[in-house]
Amino acid sequence: MKISPKDRIMLIGGHLTPALALAQYFQVKGIVNLVWVGTRFVQTGANNNSFEYDEVRKLNIPFIELKTGKLWRKWTFKTLLKAIYNLLLIPWGSLHSLFILLRYNPKLIIGFGGYLQVHLMYWGKLLGKSCVIHEQTTVAGTSNKAVKDLVDRIFISWPETAKYFPESKTLLSGNPIRSFLLEEVNDPRLFNNDKPTILVTGGNQGSNTINWRLLKFLPELLKEANVIHQVGNSTVTNDLNQANEFAQSLEPDLRSSYIFFSGNFSEDFARYMRASDLFVCRAGANTVTEILALNKRAILIPIPWSSEQEQQKNAQLVAKIGLGYILKQYDAMPPQELHNAIRLGLERVKSNKDFLGRNFNEAIDASKKLVKINACEIITKELVLF
Repeated sequence: MKISPKDRIMLIGGHLTPALALAQYFQVKGIVNLVWVGTRFVQTGANNNSFEYDEVRKLNIPFIELKTGKLWRKWTFKTLLKAIYNLLLIPWGSLHSLFILLRYNPKLIIGFGGYLQVHLMYWGKLLGKSCVIHEQTTVAGTSNKAVKDLVDRIFISWPETAKYFPESKTLLSGNPIRSFLLEEVNDPRLFNNDKPTILVTGGNQGSNTINWRLLKFLPELLKEANVIHQVGNSTVTNDLNQANEFAQSLEPDLRSSYIFFSGNFSEDFARYMRASDLFVCRAGANTVTEILALNKRAILIPIPWSSEQEQQKNAQLVAKIGLGYILKQYDAMPPQELHNAIRLGLERVKSNKDFLGRNFNEAIDASKKLVKINACEIITKELVLF
């Protein structure tokens, strides 16, 4: 199944972070005949570019927009029209996927989960392409389970995931990590004080649920900690503009302890991660991988409606070794609950303890046994014949 470094490879975004990490690793190794299939806009109804589109273009990889629908998990009166629209897009997406494969003719297709890959993997199999997928989470995603019998190779990030896939074609590779996160560099000082630093992030698109609650008590929090806040750039929630307006209203001494921004795949973001003592974040597989790789304490807020509670299980992986504290999200959750959880995290930072009450070094030792930091190398050696 191995291909030549000159053969064309099609990457399907899905989970963006590991896909970009592998693409960058390919380029470093001289594998440059790449095309990318993904989503152009940040979310349904928005008109601004997605981080996926912007970051892929920065790598000079041709970006192919695939418009297809997905099965909506949470049907409400508010989401009814979007859900129906997505349902109607599914047949068109299948035909569009076939056209894309005929037009670009890749030798190898690599999918990273998500609904976009399903049609491409089915057509790819029929057209005789080599097809592989990567699973980031401890629980196999819906789309990866849908195509598991079609693909030639399945890479997984955690030993617990092996039970979902055929043993003969499954390999424990770990989850690809962005190379610049692991670099040993002397980062410039971000704040001119000795307060601990908190990074609040909601993933590629940010989290409105976290953002608006944080702003309710942020002035009080800034008195005891620096806050780096990744808000996303959706024109639907408008969180970036709200953070900007909030920052302008702060007193100068508090304003100097607050950084807000929209993206999360830049080297600036890597610097923010390395500089932070405590994360407040979702529990996606990539976030969890990076928490373990960087040995950071985290207040984890799993998305309640994630497939098969995958984020809850990811969070439990981190909490089990003492690096994580799980805060349960619910619609009526008051901002004070988030504030209390952050205060607990700051107390652990100041006392050099983990969330199990042990010396922090014990959690660090446990995290090193869980995460593979050379996943890109493992995957590339398996797929490409040098």
